[in-house]
Amino acid sequence: SNYHSQEKTHVDCIAKEIKKTSFRFSDLEQQLLNLNLEQSIENVDHSIQLENEREEIKNDLEDLKFNLLRRSRTCNRLDRLFDFLRQANAHNKESSVFGLVPAISHSLTPMGRAIGTLVQPMGLAFDSSGNIFYVDQENHHVSQMSQFGICLARFGGWGNSPGKFQYPVSLQLDRQDNVYVVDMNNQRIQKFLPNGEFLLAFGNCDKEGQRLGKVFSSSIDKEDNLWVADTSHHRIQVYDSNGKLINSICPKDLNHPVGICCLENAEYLIADQSDDLIKRYDVDGNLLASVNRKKTGFGDLYITTFNPKYGIFASDHWSSRILHLDSSLNIQGIYGNSGNRLGQFNRVGWMDTRNDLLAVADMCNNRIQVFDIKKTLSS
Repeated sequence: SNYHSQEKTHVDCIAKEIKKTSFRFSDLEQQLLNLNLEQSIENVDHSIQLENEREEIKNDLEDLKFNLLRRSRTCNRLDRLFDFLRQANAHNKESSVFGLVPAISHSLTPMGRAIGTLVQPMGLAFDSSGNIFYVDQENHHVSQMSQFGICLARFGGWGNSPGKFQYPVSLQLDRQDNVYVVDMNNQRIQKFLPNGEFLLAFGNCDKEGQRLGKVFSSSIDKEDNLWVADTSHHRIQVYDSNGKLINSICPKDLNHPVGICCLENAEYLIADQSDDLIKRYDVDGNLLASVNRKKTGFGDLYITTFNPKYGIFASDHWSSRILHLDSSLNIQGIYGNSGNRLGQFNRVGWMDTRNDLLAVADMCNNRIQVFDIKKTLSS
């Protein structure tokens, strides 16, 4: 039991180190991009230095990922052993991590650059027919596929012109299945018809105080307004269906919001980097409930989705676990862990629910997994 706890601690520490190192790597990538855009001979030495640093950090990341997978396998074996002992009443393990029951016997789409395959899935959402729209961050595309992995449509590509993306992260659908995509490096949001026809872009205006900063998460409310967690500016921006800014929400205790989720009754959830991991607010902005960060052991909850029947599902992008909460933010369970088997994850991208289904973008395993919530909770 002590060895199991030690291995769990090692896994958590490695995941945090991967997070920190990944941010360093992204920062170097951005510096190199800026230098290359300047195309100055004076920047050659600096560019070479940054490239060497990038390669060193890239190697460090690969080592960390290998160690994470190795220690996670040990933890997973011990988890199965303790679950068996608990069922036999031979061991009382207070905080188990439970498995999710797959809705289908395979993950969706293999890795690759061909149409319909994945490199890095991030934002995703079910449409009204049960198909899944998703963004592939490294391919800079949006695709639509059936629940069984058949590619139905695809649009986008690298660039900054209308309809193009530079590292899209979050995706939402309104009641008409119009598609909203957070285009991270272009610092804008783009809206499309379900067939991929470009409609408009917004959030990148030059008006004082209105331009979006870093955004990871978005959500659609029942009026088809788009809510965006503007992490850099400590606020939630709300846009109508025409891209007009209609509200800016800045609770006094908000600290770098990373996750936003609209609820059915006009209430909303915000996950930020304060001592409270996630908070629930009423329509007037009054705090109704919260979960203290230390209570869960989770990091920042970039991904939060709500199911009227089953409650709230949220995940730290880096932890490879999913937190299940009821509407009052009481913890109902923790699901998944690091690995590449079905039901395991390597950095959760985004999630969405529809009826009894939970779709999860398993980012670094290059796949999307779909789970049966009803069977999971009854198993």
